[in-house]
Amino acid sequence: MSPTKPSTAKVRQRVAAIVAHFPEGHTTPSGEHLSLEVRKRRFGWFLADHHGDGRLCINCKVPALVASQLQSSVPAQYHIPKYLGAKGWIGLWLDVPCGRPIEAAHRRTLRPSFEALAAGASRNSALLPRPPWASGAHDAGRCRRGLCES
Repeated sequence: MSPTKPSTAKVRQRVAAIVAHFPEGHTTPSGEHLSLEVRKRRFGWFLADHHGDGRLCINCKVPALVASQLQSSVPAQYHIPKYLGAKGWIGLWLDVPCGRPIEAAHRRTLRPSFEALAAGASRNSALLPRPPWASGAHDAGRCRRGLCES
């Protein structure tokens, strides 16, 4: 007996629930797809029947080394997405019989992708003070060496 294909609506709900548990994480619907975001910055996509392929997947940005390791270790489950693959994105098929693919996506791809973007977003946040050399009003080299007057 072959395993049944998961319901698109159920998988979409599960992915949205996982992202909603991330601090400041949310999803934005885009047709059948979901944009996975933190502070209005995208860290992934939930894709349903993308370009008519009839498949469910999550694409998200991960470090390049992680993407190649995942894709080479489990090629039936992970893929390098067209267009975004060259920019460090990995795709995880959610419709392959491999146990618990949504939980695997959460542990191996979604959470690290979210954390990397959230860390970058907090570093660039307007709430954090900027060093004087970052404003462009000072000589950057002098400020970094502690020779700036202000």
